[in-house]
Amino acid sequence: MWYKTTSITPLLKKRETDPDVASNCRPISNLHTISKMLERLFMSCIRSHVETSTNFNRFQSVYRCAHSTETKLLRMLNDVYDTANSQSRSLVVQLHLSAAFDTLDKKTPLRWLDHTFGVRGTTHKWINSYLDGLNQFVRVGDRTSEPVPCEFGVPQGSVLGP
Repeated sequence: MWYKTTSITPLLKKRETDPDVASNCRPISNLHTISKMLERLFMSCIRSHVETSTNFNRFQSVYRCAHSTETKLLRMLNDVYDTANSQSRSLVVQLHLSAAFDTLDKKTPLRWLDHTFGVRGTTHKWINSYLDGLNQFVRVGDRTSEPVPCEFGVPQGSVLGP
């Protein structure tokens, strides 16, 4: 289906690098406008359900309005200062997962939504239907590859993606 197909355009990360080396490019995903509108509608409905859940972490910074990397760093720095002021020690462990959403099994977010936030029934079936049957193709100039199934990961560039 056309609304489940993503066009991927490779864009050079740095101008001075070789454009024929795939790792020098960043994939820019473009989804159909209708798909993005549908996702925004769904997001407006589910966001309040998730954020009012007792399982929602109020310190969650990623993918939230009025929260950013900066707010997360300020929170962490404040915690370290509070710990130092109380004569205690802090241990900070940071983890960076490159391309984490590209390798995600599609059933994982479905299980997470069910078990953590109680998203079941029609809503769960809709999300499953949305993730099932996604395709992608690469566009370079006026040339395109054949569409291939997107079996892992969630749609990058989408409203619901991460």
